[in-house]
Formats: sequence, C-alpha cells, structure tokens
Amino acid sequence: MRPIILLLTAMRLVGTQAMAQVPPRLTAAEAVRWRADLRYLAAELPRRHPNLYHAVSREAFARAVRRLDARIPTLRRHEVILELARLVALVGDGHTNVAPARDTVIGFHSLPLRFYLFSDGLFVRAADTAHAGLRGVGWYRLRFEVTPPVPAQQRSCQRHGGGAGQFDTEDPVLASHHAQHADARA
Repeated sequence: MRPIILLLTAMRLVGTQAMAQVPPRLTAAEAVRWRADLRYLAAELPRRHPNLYHAVSREAFARAVRRLDARIPTLRRHEVILELARLVALVGDGHTNVAPARDTVIGFHSLPLRFYLFSDGLFVRAADTAHAGLRGVGWYRLRFEVTPPVPAQQRSCQRHGGGAGQFDTEDPVLASHHAQHADARA
C-alpha cells in the first residue's frame, strides 16, 4: 500500500508544480528563431535521411511542416519542442527522433520512473534507487479510473526502448496538458 501512496504523492507534486510553472508564450523574436529551426529541419531531414518518406508521403510531411510553422507564434517553448518531436515521428522509424528528456540543452525533466503498459494495466517498469520500492506497482490496483496513455502513434513524447507500451513521463508534457485545460477554463 505504501508504494501506491508514494506514487500518487509524487504524481500530485509533479502535477501541481507543472501547473504553477507554465511558461509564457513565445516572444516574436523567439518565434522567428523557432521558425528558422523548423525550416532547417524540413530542409535537412529529406537530404540526410536515406528513406524519409517510407511511412509518410512528401505532401503530408510538407503539410505538417506548414501547419506547425503557422502555429509557432501561438505556442510555448515546450509545445514547439513537442510539436517538432511529433513532426519527426511522422518519419516512422526508431532512429529518427527528437528526445527532449535526453538532451540537456532542451532542459526537459523526467520522473525517475519508467512505465510499461501491459495488457492487465500500467506498471512501474523501472525506477532509480531512491524509488526502487515502486518497481512493479500497477495502476490496475487503484480504485479509481485512470486514463490510459495515448498510443505511441498518436503522442509526441519520445518512446524509449523497443516496447510498444513503454512510456516515459516528462513534466513539460504535464505542463502543456494543464495549460491547455487552464486556457479552456479561462
């Protein structure tokens, strides 16, 4: 019972922290720089990737680039990064990705837990030594309904490893989620 309480407490703290620290929207100068980065990415991916359009058509990729370019001025920094990850995920292979939690320059933070969605529930698959007692704790044991993670094909977070149900959690994703709901309430 104690590991579940610890997990719920950690999730509440991260959620509260994420809501309290929603960053501002981009300035005009930041939007210009992000758009330049997007143009560079859109030009270099086809040039460097041996088979960029094996899972997405050239037209669909170009359309996604145009949509993101138009949205950049309305986004926050972490949202642009996640949208870039979503764009790159259209390539459809595990070697072409944007990995915010692995890049210290991006500055995303991860919880010290790794989750895996098994057929009988979402479980803590791995934890750092300070949270080792949470390994194996399953969401199915909780007495309230938990929304399952979005399938990998529909999400913008980086999937690590080879498991189809393996998910990492990153606080900017939570911040984005909370910000979207806060915007809807305002």
